[in-house]
Amino acid sequence: MERNRDLPDFEHIENPDARHEHKDINFRGLAKFAIAFIVAGIVIHLLLWFVFGYFRGPEAARAPEPSLAVEVEGRRLPPEPRLQTTPVQDLARVRAAEEEMLEGYGWVDRETGTVRIPIERAMDLVAKEGLPVRAPAPQEQAR
Repeated sequence: MERNRDLPDFEHIENPDARHEHKDINFRGLAKFAIAFIVAGIVIHLLLWFVFGYFRGPEAARAPEPSLAVEVEGRRLPPEPRLQTTPVQDLARVRAAEEEMLEGYGWVDRETGTVRIPIERAMDLVAKEGLPVRAPAPQEQAR
């Protein structure tokens, strides 16, 4: 192998005070640390388990009775608010009711004679007759 002529030659330089490590890692020290770490973790977990057990006793005695579940048709249901049991069917019912309101006739208020008509029919009426317009407000005269 040819030496690079641009670099200075350092092979003749020796420094007896400069040293390097002969081993990469102290395996015994690392093993002792790992064992101490695992033992400390186990001791801490056991200590916390006993402390939580100690505090759970008085707290459980003071805790109120759990809320009673509602009994419906022989089934015990959790207290309100409950999650939907059939969300797909519930959504289908809501959309069907909305569709019926948009596409069907019905009373909004019988006393005042307000009715609901299908949206298509309402758009046709607005297209033919236009929207009702209020009389313009009288403008203030310039002073």
